[in-house]
Amino acid sequence: MLTKVSHLEKLLAFVTLWCSAGLPILAADEDFAQIAKRTFSDHAKNYQDGNARACVSMYADDAKIFVDGKLVARGTGDLLEFYRGLREVDTIIKIDFDEFVDVGSKENFGWVVFNYTKVYELKKHPDFVQQHKLEAYTTLKTRQYGTALLAKIEGHWRVQIMTVFDPKKWDPQK
Repeated sequence: MLTKVSHLEKLLAFVTLWCSAGLPILAADEDFAQIAKRTFSDHAKNYQDGNARACVSMYADDAKIFVDGKLVARGTGDLLEFYRGLREVDTIIKIDFDEFVDVGSKENFGWVVFNYTKVYELKKHPDFVQQHKLEAYTTLKTRQYGTALLAKIEGHWRVQIMTVFDPKKWDPQK
């Protein structure tokens, strides 16, 4: 009888340990989702405020950004130049993350699949406006989608790779 109790205690201890180990993993996924959504929302606010440095702070030092499959920025310096170009050259005045389609993590690796909207100011692009017959509009919204792969680096989640795609869906605004 003593053997059966000992075996039962070991089994119960194993189940208790297994269950208690499983709960933090679920909590970690939930925490990652909240952190990721907040990070991207903060990113949108920082972009709207014109704070390129704050936008770049969510990236790892060796991060890469791809647009339509083409590498456009690699590393902190390129990322800063890329974000300044979005505002000054492309005249994107606002970025909103509309929907987080999928957010998840496994240990120190995470992913975010999202839909987002960019708002362009049209007045600095007269040729584009004329070519696309947008003279009556002041801004242009584009809806796009993207993915981000993140890693936990020194205790903080950082984007390592961001890929965005432009399906060429435009919504001119007056």
